Amino acid sequence: MNFVMVRAVQVLFGVAVSEYQRSLESRSLLDFSEVLRRSVDLMRQMDEFSRSRYRLESRYHHVLVDEFQDTNRKQWELISLLVQSWGEGSGLVHEAPLSPTIFVVGDRKQSIYRFRDADGSVLGDAAHEIAGLRDDGSVVRSITYSFRAVPDLLIFFNDLFSEVPHADDQRNAFRFGAKDQFPVDFSIDTDASKNSENDSLGLIVEEDIQACAETIAKEIENLIEHGYLCSRENSSRRQIRPGDVAILFRTRESHREFERALERRTIPSYVYKGLGFFDTDEIKDIHALIRYLANPWSELRAAAFLRSR
Repeated sequence: MNFVMVRAVQVLFGVAVSEYQRSLESRSLLDFSEVLRRSVDLMRQMDEFSRSRYRLESRYHHVLVDEFQDTNRKQWELISLLVQSWGEGSGLVHEAPLSPTIFVVGDRKQSIYRFRDADGSVLGDAAHEIAGLRDDGSVVRSITYSFRAVPDLLIFFNDLFSEVPHADDQRNAFRFGAKDQFPVDFSIDTDASKNSENDSLGLIVEEDIQACAETIAKEIENLIEHGYLCSRENSSRRQIRPGDVAILFRTRESHREFERALERRTIPSYVYKGLGFFDTDEIKDIHALIRYLANPWSELRAAAFLRSR
């Protein structure tokens, strides 16, 4: 039965992909993946279109790629082709006042986009290829010191990541060696961690979102009743207020559970979504409905309306 169901899903998926591609072609549209694929194909043929290649080289002299751990191999291939002539010592960029440069920055520990083909091992491949573009020493620099976290948090990071199992037989496996650990320097400690009455770091694990909301609301209630803050200006202390506490959500959909838990304890709260008015889900839903009612014969507007809540 499982085999039959899997085959049925495969057939449905194949039909959906075919219809999706046919819909794009009928409207002369490309999605993001196809734009990337065609761009790489064109860059591979640049030797046949030398004029276009020279125009690209004259436009881009310096390339910066941030969050490189989220890059997939096709994206890196596009960047590599764009700077390929730099290593050959040819092209218009070498006539510029400054030599061409490429700079990529990333952190393997933050590679979480595997679902869209991000590959953390591309970071090492990029370093090797960039090293071939220059001959003046190592091209890799590591940021080890952190001035944004208290020592207790850095120790927690080191302990946690050191315990993650390492699969050395996989190129894209997680790695955290001795050189990846954060040096802990208590001399640059912050005022918050110097307060011996409060722990700098705590960890609570619950089974579901409702239990998490209740536990966090209880912790906030305890902070407001018994916690103190130290002023950076005059070292004076004052009691913690609700406005001093922030909750970071994994997804915005879960904030209502936390609101209810705080309301039950009469703790005032405010939800900051980080989006403009027209970017909120409820406004986009109403917008999709109005656009569909204005033209119910439009397939795109109907699809947008159907995918809304």
